[in-house]
Amino acid sequence: MSKRILYQILQATQYSKTISEIAEKLYFSQPYLSKVLKNAEKEYGVTLIKRNTTPISLTNSGLIVLQHLQVILKTEDDLEHALKNQITTMSIKILVTNPFLYDLVLDLMTPYILENSNIAFEINAYPITNSLKAIQDHSFDIAIGRRYIDEQVITKKIPQNQVFTFISNSCEVYDSSKLILPFKSEYLESLKDASFVAPENSDGIQNYILNRFTEVGIQVKNTIKVDTVSHACLMAKSLGHTAMTLVSNYVAEKIAGKNNYNLMALPDDTLHLDNAIMTNQESRLEVKKLAQYLQREITSQINQENELLTLSTAY
Repeated sequence: MSKRILYQILQATQYSKTISEIAEKLYFSQPYLSKVLKNAEKEYGVTLIKRNTTPISLTNSGLIVLQHLQVILKTEDDLEHALKNQITTMSIKILVTNPFLYDLVLDLMTPYILENSNIAFEINAYPITNSLKAIQDHSFDIAIGRRYIDEQVITKKIPQNQVFTFISNSCEVYDSSKLILPFKSEYLESLKDASFVAPENSDGIQNYILNRFTEVGIQVKNTIKVDTVSHACLMAKSLGHTAMTLVSNYVAEKIAGKNNYNLMALPDDTLHLDNAIMTNQESRLEVKKLAQYLQREITSQINQENELLTLSTAY
């Protein structure tokens, strides 16, 4: 027996003259309504409605059942609401300290968020120097970037993603027959006096790269700060030969489109991005499950990219 349906019937009895009128108001068939009442009266062992008078009315027992059903249903509603609030307030905070992985993480998180709508996700891109502390003190649930080893932290290694100088198809040295251009003076000449487009909060990486460019005769005219690597790529693409930036192939293809750009390889000892996904040993099951998903998908994507880049370099 549905307590909610019985409550609706008893409540409607107070404003109806006949059983037929109740059925009409509640969009029930009269036989169904009569069956609900009969089953309820049998279960409780009392008569709930005086049917032999016009208008019909609740018996004393019917009034008591109505009052208690109201309390029961409100309690059930409050419980359901409280549980829903508990579920929806569950949150997972992700910190991406490697700016060249941020776009990939966002794209991988999109289907995961859709499948886990009961969890509130927060994804931050900020290349702080010590993401280990952020995991240790539970400021973040998951950190993706520089790898640390600590007994309090679960570290899941992921492959190193390659970083390149972005060459748009409007640059003089652009070669549509190639993806990778070597780090040689004949190509570097076109980047002289260009502006450098860099993501915010990447000063450490930026300064290191600019110093390497200075060593080979590239003088950066000025620096343009934007939010993310993808924004930097978009601006460098728009500015053409007057700007340069650093990207992964994943971001370059996403922004410029396949076969519409070149990537200039950096010297082998320029950047070493030793990546990992880190969580606290005491993390909730939901956090560990997400970390496993991200490790699997990021590893797969980077391995595919590296295979493609290796083949492209060979030609």
